[in-house]
Amino acid sequence: MKKITSTIFAILVFAGVSAQKLPNVQQSSVKAPAIVKIDGKADEWGAFKAFNAATDAFYSLANSENRLYLIVQTANYNITNKVTRGGLTLTVNANAQKDGAPASSITFPLIEPAELRGIVQSMRDVMENSSAGDADALTLAANKKLAGGIKLIKASGLKNVSDSLISIYNEQGIKAAAALSQKGILTCEFEIPLTLLNLRGDQFSYNIKLNGPKLRPVQVPVYIPELEGNKAPVNVFKGQGVVAGKDMTRQQAEMVATTLSTDFSAEYKLAK
Repeated sequence: MKKITSTIFAILVFAGVSAQKLPNVQQSSVKAPAIVKIDGKADEWGAFKAFNAATDAFYSLANSENRLYLIVQTANYNITNKVTRGGLTLTVNANAQKDGAPASSITFPLIEPAELRGIVQSMRDVMENSSAGDADALTLAANKKLAGGIKLIKASGLKNVSDSLISIYNEQGIKAAAALSQKGILTCEFEIPLTLLNLRGDQFSYNIKLNGPKLRPVQVPVYIPELEGNKAPVNVFKGQGVVAGKDMTRQQAEMVATTLSTDFSAEYKLAK
């Protein structure tokens, strides 16, 4: 545990220095690279266009003549774990919806429940041994498990896509991939044909949401010193021991931040 903590700290210090130079949300138009390979690697993208503090993630939104791309990357192990368990959702909402066109969204990764425990453990192994001699083998094994556990993409409001769940190998031209680096950094990539989005013109709003695992809150009695020894009922997320309320400790607040969904929105204009 000490080893993974020191590794996370080193990564987050580097990420923090980089993040200070970036805006919280991207609003600039970006032309996609001439050649884009959706493989969960950021090699062709260059510097990220924004770092969102609420989600603790770097990201870039870009487009080609007929496709929209999103790449998201996080170096925070807790956020990586959160995305692995709940997925990441990109929602595109046209600014002018006079005809009532719905917002379009896709969610990825959706990991098979039977595969989740093994994937989370293999990702943890990478983080704990990022500087070890077998780091390459551990990363390869983790990415193999990750790819094997992802079979579906969740879709909503896309033109001519009637199914809510589609295969990652689909006929609509939607592509998505996720991969872990040797240092435990998770990268997710999306590619969506513009013809599937309900756009009206070249400008739209977008929302990026990091979904936490679905937990059911229950009421339990919790000791609160301010109430002179009395026990008061507060919301606790079942199975997690997370207390949600003003009487949370700092550790509990951090658990909530890395367990519950977090999101942000901005505007984007297609690059010409």
